[in-house]
Amino acid sequence: MIIQQPPKTGISEFDPWLQRLPEQLANIGNVVNVKDHGAIGDNVHDDTIAINAAIGELNSTTYQKKRFLFEGGVYKVTGALDPITCSEGAIISGYGRRASRIITNNSTADVFSVTLNQSVVFENLGIESSVTKTDGSLIKIDNNGSGSNVGSVFKHLNLIKGYMGIEFVAAHTVRVDDCYVINSAKYGMKIENDAAGDAGDSTIVNSVFDNALSTSTIYCIYQVSSGGLKIIGNKFLHHGWGYVGNFDANTSILLIEGNSFENYGTGGVDISENGATFNKAIINGNQFTCGDGYGVRIADIGQVTIEGNQFTLDLAGAQPIRMNSCSGFFIGGNYFQAAAANEVCIYLADGLTYGRVGINEFTNSTVNPVVDNTSSATVQIDRKQLSASKTWDIPDTADGAVQQTTITVTGAVIGDPVSVGMGPIVGFAWMLAGQVSSANTVTVTALNKTGGNSNPASGTLYVTVMTKQ
Repeated sequence: MIIQQPPKTGISEFDPWLQRLPEQLANIGNVVNVKDHGAIGDNVHDDTIAINAAIGELNSTTYQKKRFLFEGGVYKVTGALDPITCSEGAIISGYGRRASRIITNNSTADVFSVTLNQSVVFENLGIESSVTKTDGSLIKIDNNGSGSNVGSVFKHLNLIKGYMGIEFVAAHTVRVDDCYVINSAKYGMKIENDAAGDAGDSTIVNSVFDNALSTSTIYCIYQVSSGGLKIIGNKFLHHGWGYVGNFDANTSILLIEGNSFENYGTGGVDISENGATFNKAIINGNQFTCGDGYGVRIADIGQVTIEGNQFTLDLAGAQPIRMNSCSGFFIGGNYFQAAAANEVCIYLADGLTYGRVGINEFTNSTVNPVVDNTSSATVQIDRKQLSASKTWDIPDTADGAVQQTTITVTGAVIGDPVSVGMGPIVGFAWMLAGQVSSANTVTVTALNKTGGNSNPASGTLYVTVMTKQ
C-alpha cells in the first residue's frame, strides 16, 4: 500500500511555536540585554552604569515595543537609573520575579522611572530595596510632559521595601496582575493622573499587599485621581489601610470585589477624605477581619452598594461599616461575627439620603447591629424575620375565657411586631394574639369566641417576629 504524503506547505499549522518563528526572528534586534552593556548580576558588582547604558540604547533606537531584558541574576543598583523615554513603549522583563532581581541601596531615588505616553510593560521581575527608603518609588510612571500614559501593564512582580511600590503620576487604564507588594514605607501603589483626573478605567487583580509595618498612615492602594478602578481578588495583610480614595468629584465607578482584608488596625476601605466622590461604589463579596478599626468607611458618594461581605470583629472598638453623606445606598446580605458585646456593626451618620439597610446576619445577639443617626425619613432599615413553632394543646375553655402559652423566639425584643397562627382553630371563633413579653420570649393568648365551651385539637403554633436589625 502506498500512503500519499500531504503536500509540504512550509510551517505546520499544528505547531504554534513554528508559526511564531518569523515573528521571533524579526524581534531579535528588538531586545536590549543589560548584560550586553556590562551588567554582571552577581549582587556584588555595581550594575548602575551598565543598566543606564542599556537604557540609553533603549531610548535612542526606534523599534516597536522593544524588550528590555534582565537575564537571571541579582543586579545591584546604587544610584538613580535614567528615565525610560523611548517613543514606542517598552517591555521591561526578566526570567522570573525570583530569578531576575534588581536591588537598590539608595534610600531616596526612584529605581525605574518611565516618562512616555505609550504603554509600558513590567513583567517577571523582582525589584527590591536593601535599605529603608524615605522617598522614591520602585517603579514610577509619568507622561512625557503632556497627556497620559495609557494602557501600561504590570504582572508577575515582586516589589519589596519601596517607599512606594508603583507610583502612577499621569497614567490611566493600567492593569496590575499577580504582583507581590511587600513592606512599602508609604504606599504600595499611588494612583494619580494629574493630566486627566477623571479619565481611565484601571484594574488591580490577583495581587498580594503585605505590610507588617505598624503605621496607620501606610496605605496599600492610595488613589488621588485617574478615573474608575476595579480591585478584584487581592489579599491585603496590613496595619494601615487597604484602599484609600482621596480626591474631588469623579464620574467613574469603584468596584471592590472578592478581596481579603486581614489583620488591620486602621481600616480596610476608606473613601471619606477630602470629599472623595465616585459616581458609584460597589463593595461586594469581600472578607474583612477588623482589628480595632473600620471595615468600610464611606462618605460623599452618589450610589453605594455593600453586599455579601463577611466582617469578623476581633477586638472591641471595631466598626465594620460607617456611612455618611451619600445620596443613595444599599447595605444587605452581609455577615457580621462580633467578638464583644454592644459593638456597632453598621453606623449610619448624618447626611444620608435615599438609602436602605436590607437583611444582614449578626452572629452575636449582644451586638448593637444598626445605629441610625441620619434623622432622614428616606432611609429605610428592613426588619429581620424571626420564627419559632411548638405544639400546643389548648384545654377545654369556656366562652369568653382565655388560655396563654409562651414560646422562645431568639432575638425578639419588647416592642417587635408579632404574628401568630395555629391550624386546628382556623375556621373556629377563636382569636389569637401575641406579644414579646421579655427578651427572646413571646406570650400567645387564645380567646374563645365560639359562644360555648370549646376544646380544639392539639396542633402546631407558629410565631413570627419582625425585629429591628
